[in-house]
Amino acid sequence: GGYLLVAIVTGALLFINTWDFPPYWLLTVTALAAVLLRPAGASQAPPAVNDAPVPPDGEPDTEPPAVARADRPRVLPALGMAGLAGGALLGAAIVLYLPYFLTAQSQAGGLIPNLFHPTRFSQFVAMFATALLTLIALLALAWPVIRPKARTAGIMVGVTVLLPAILLALAALSAGNTGAGRDLLAGVALPDGATSHMPFIVERWLGQPFTFLVVGVLAALMLALVWSGLLLPRVNDGDGTLLFALMLAAIGLGLVLVPEIVYLRDNFGWRMNTIFKFYYQAWLLFGIAGAYTIVTALANARGRGLLPAVLSGVALLLAVASTVYLVAGAYSKANGFAGEPTFDAAAYLARVAPAEYGAVEWIAANTQPGDVVVEGKGRPYGAETNRISTMTGRQAPLGWDGHEAQWRGRAYGTMAAGRPEALKAVYGGTTPAQLPAILAAFDASYVYVGPYERSQYGLTPAAERSLFAQL
Repeated sequence: GGYLLVAIVTGALLFINTWDFPPYWLLTVTALAAVLLRPAGASQAPPAVNDAPVPPDGEPDTEPPAVARADRPRVLPALGMAGLAGGALLGAAIVLYLPYFLTAQSQAGGLIPNLFHPTRFSQFVAMFATALLTLIALLALAWPVIRPKARTAGIMVGVTVLLPAILLALAALSAGNTGAGRDLLAGVALPDGATSHMPFIVERWLGQPFTFLVVGVLAALMLALVWSGLLLPRVNDGDGTLLFALMLAAIGLGLVLVPEIVYLRDNFGWRMNTIFKFYYQAWLLFGIAGAYTIVTALANARGRGLLPAVLSGVALLLAVASTVYLVAGAYSKANGFAGEPTFDAAAYLARVAPAEYGAVEWIAANTQPGDVVVEGKGRPYGAETNRISTMTGRQAPLGWDGHEAQWRGRAYGTMAAGRPEALKAVYGGTTPAQLPAILAAFDASYVYVGPYERSQYGLTPAAERSLFAQL
């Protein structure tokens, strides 16, 4: 029953927001590995970072006690079992939500190396300053307890820094030898006087390497702590809070690091959407790990050292200060709460365009849910467009084309072919023989003419009368 519930909840991420699935699936599998690596009879004591005895000099005794390795499952079988369980979880999620996958359409078109746009460190700090403080504090809390080997940390640095740097260098060197690479290079304008993209790439990365290096090193240290903590009874045998916080931090850092290396090819053409999706998830993971870190560091300040407490205290002050936005932002957005509060999202239309609001109410009351109502072609982020389909749920031939292209993916071009031209013909003047054929192609029962249609298609009163005379 529990496994089915996990499959239902985790699998739901695949169709609610597919970007969310990989990190939370990985978190689930890693947590399962931690359970499988516990020795038989593991205690449920609080985590070592809270319970390590503190001698008179104020430093905790963090030397792990001797443990009989015979009581611990072998590492590879435990990791193999966790991997198999993760694969089964993925398979169960796909089966449970198979109808979605049978009809899903995506704009995704593979991965693109991030050759030209390393994140400026100032922008990274502006986004994650509070989280950065708690991440360093978490490292300072966990390192004396777990004490990963230098070799382990070095391997992780190779995985998160050296290997990505090599892959980016190879991608830059080979970009001109592939069609996709040439298309990528062609989309980036060279500085005046430059004849090759390679010096430009090198200049960009040498000028802004710090986000990649800082995040890569932090991710490596977190991974070293997670890996060593999984194998250390003193950490993994307790209630697991320290180890889980490290998992959250490591996955969050991975989400920030990935867009520095690659991004998803989509309709936008650059990494904006990848950063938006990954940073949002990283923010949530950092928030949970940071809350644990602040409480642990401040509650045990005497025994855990000055650095974690100071960093956590500053992070807490920043977090509290940021809550001003909750009040000031809501007050500003609501125009000082001058209007009458309502949950009716269409109430504004009754104030600013009462005639159109009346049309919305009439169509909602006098048409069937399956009817198609022809209205003007939507415009992305134009709240005055597609009001009928938005507020009544009735189908329209074409909505916000930018977003529809994202939802429909590569099939959008074929599906939308001819529709803008057909709408222009409907509102721009047709012969009595043309209009019925166009409406039949859309299976449309109604044609709507409102303020947007009049301005978009230049409908004159005479043309409007002619249109309705043909219906």
